[in-house]
Amino acid sequence: MTRWAKTQRAAITAVQEALKELVIQDSADGEDMLTSTSPFTEAGAAWLEWIKRPEARASRGGLSQQTLRLYRGTYERYIDAPGSPLRGRTIAQVNDPQRLILFLQGIADRKGTTTAKTCRTVLASILKLCLRRGVIKVNVAHAIGAVASATPTDTGRDRSRAFTRAERDTVLHVADRKVEQATNPRSIRKWQLTADLMAFMAGTGCRIGEARMVTWDDVDLTKQRVRVRGTKTTGSDRMNNLPDWLADRLLRRRRFMATWEYNTPYVFSMGRPLEVELSDGQLAYPGSNVAIDATNLAHWVRQVLDDAGFPWAIPHTFRRTVATLLHEAGIPLASIADQLGHADPTMTMSVYLGRDLEGDKSDLAAVL
Repeated sequence: MTRWAKTQRAAITAVQEALKELVIQDSADGEDMLTSTSPFTEAGAAWLEWIKRPEARASRGGLSQQTLRLYRGTYERYIDAPGSPLRGRTIAQVNDPQRLILFLQGIADRKGTTTAKTCRTVLASILKLCLRRGVIKVNVAHAIGAVASATPTDTGRDRSRAFTRAERDTVLHVADRKVEQATNPRSIRKWQLTADLMAFMAGTGCRIGEARMVTWDDVDLTKQRVRVRGTKTTGSDRMNNLPDWLADRLLRRRRFMATWEYNTPYVFSMGRPLEVELSDGQLAYPGSNVAIDATNLAHWVRQVLDDAGFPWAIPHTFRRTVATLLHEAGIPLASIADQLGHADPTMTMSVYLGRDLEGDKSDLAAVL
């Protein structure tokens, strides 16, 4: 075996790497094995299969279907897409800081910072799989840092602001009014679900992803308690008490859902059967034992917030509002963190308490 390099040390290293790849290939015994010279698309295909496994997110028993769709879509649209500068490259060639930075900067400028961030997550995950298999020695996607669009788009969203109590009540009133204005059974169910879910977020501070997964088994209306199963870590699983007004609302919802033809375990459900086309072309109706679609739900909540006159708000604003209202009431920071499912109370203080840099500070001036 011969390898050429500029120095003796580099030539020896090249021979050692080549021998290592031969050993890996010989040990494959017919299985698909990755090496540094394997096409990056092979690593991507292996990763797409691996993320379906429970160990892809061991703390939660695997990735959610929504996350799987996001990762696969990002990989196919931007990384393994026609014209992609990464397509046709080897694993070693893709694992290059300059190449990755230029690729991600191009994505950020054309598609936005958020898309570039997701692409970086996917690339880092694929290269992490290669690192675990001993194909590469370092995952440069973790070291290159974040990239941002040269011309960021102003969405008008304010991710640092909380509702006042009056603003929160206005949003919930608008949500209830949309239920009253609905004219057909499906629209009534849709807007009732949206109004009740937004009230649930306002009364508990849970994330929208946590709210959509709450089941009736998680709710104890007698004791006015609910188990919130965190979407971030197992440590975010928690038991929260329900305020009286929210417990009454959930009781009305349970009675409302009891009249439906199809039973559903989820509190926030449309109660309609899900039509599924099987591989043989037959249609199956497994009932409504699936959570409401996250994308549809986000659109409905967005419509309520816009109609209420709060285009700057996002679903997470309810979570920030709960933290702020509890803080203003003098609740200890550790208790607020427990309510939100935060392991670190300092994160609650620095990130979730609403800020108002332009607001009136006459009470502070009076002290000074």
